[in-house]
Amino acid sequence: MELNIKNIGKIESANIKLDGITVICGENNTGKSTIGKVLFSYFNSICDFESKIKEQKITEIENCIIKYSSPAKVLVYLSDIDEDFNSFISLDSNSVNIKDINSVICNYLDIKDKKSLSKDIYLILTMPNEDLLSEYIFRYFTDVFNGQVKTANMGAKQGIIKTIFKNGTNTINFLTTKCKLNQEVPIIHCAYYINNPFVVDYLNNASRLRMTILSELDRNIIDTIEKAQLEQDADKMSNIFDAVANKDKLGEIKKLLHRAYNGRTIRKNGLYFYNDGKNDVDFRNLSTGLKSFALIEQLLESGKLKSKDVLILDEPEIHLHPEWQLIYAEAIVLLQKEFDLTILITTHSPYFLEAIEVYSKKHDRKKVLNYYLAKNTSAGCSIIEEVTGELNKIYEKMYSPLKRLEEEEI
Repeated sequence: MELNIKNIGKIESANIKLDGITVICGENNTGKSTIGKVLFSYFNSICDFESKIKEQKITEIENCIIKYSSPAKVLVYLSDIDEDFNSFISLDSNSVNIKDINSVICNYLDIKDKKSLSKDIYLILTMPNEDLLSEYIFRYFTDVFNGQVKTANMGAKQGIIKTIFKNGTNTINFLTTKCKLNQEVPIIHCAYYINNPFVVDYLNNASRLRMTILSELDRNIIDTIEKAQLEQDADKMSNIFDAVANKDKLGEIKKLLHRAYNGRTIRKNGLYFYNDGKNDVDFRNLSTGLKSFALIEQLLESGKLKSKDVLILDEPEIHLHPEWQLIYAEAIVLLQKEFDLTILITTHSPYFLEAIEVYSKKHDRKKVLNYYLAKNTSAGCSIIEEVTGELNKIYEKMYSPLKRLEEEEI
């Protein structure tokens, strides 16, 4: 896959290959995180959109019925007509017939103004899915970018996100208050974003608190872990095939992770603890480094990570001792190899960068490893330059502060 970005956030232009492990380096405030946010928002706003729309249409129909009826009767009505309206929702918007809706309402609902209710439901069912999807994408990106998908630096220029696959191209055009999607390739994979190990604390905090405090980026990984656990608590067969398949792939990776995360995770009374062989330590009381490993370990244990999914790691080395940076780097390379993931990494660390390079060679991943350098322009925007095969450009940037410090000593 190739990701092309123009005039989004700080990014003036970027053409990035995403066919394995992609590493983006650069100074602070050069737009590195913008790439990760674009990738995250793109996949998660479009993936499985049909089921999201179906659920929302059902909710809207329920609200319509409540508007024209008493809440006490609504549950009875909905249990009666659920199957009929499910069949409507599954139809193409052009195939919905208001007479059929009237028929269902007349058969089941004791409501005086049935014509108005039928008309409202008809409008819901005939709303074009492509319009709903475009609106949802715009809201999703706006949320992730805190209302600044297009920044002032870009002026009136149109924001463009283009993803090029082997079998087609998808394009999103962003204007000031809306966007438009042209889609040739369905998106069937999820994206997971890890940039803050402290979010693991919220596995042991109330969901309501998490919803009010955490951003969409931070909630993503924690909600995934919690959802998998809730599904398993409700049905022990939930995700069982994925979990077993993952365990077959995870042997070497888990052995590697346990060099740092050498205890085990346990759950007691709905809370997560790290057992070091002697004590049960609440996840909220773990060191920051252990939180980093706990987070990725729980994602793997959830069974939610699938082959060809997208994993975005924003400065994963920032809270890790150099020895643990090596472990984390090798784990990333092995994850890509075993799951054929698309992995995007941003980093400031020459130590971590070199570790990715060394372990990619060790595990035969060099062919799917690409490097980019983020740079600011004179206009205050950013461009992303490919430097695969020219890593000296990155290392020069990373080591220049050390050289300046050495000069001060002289």
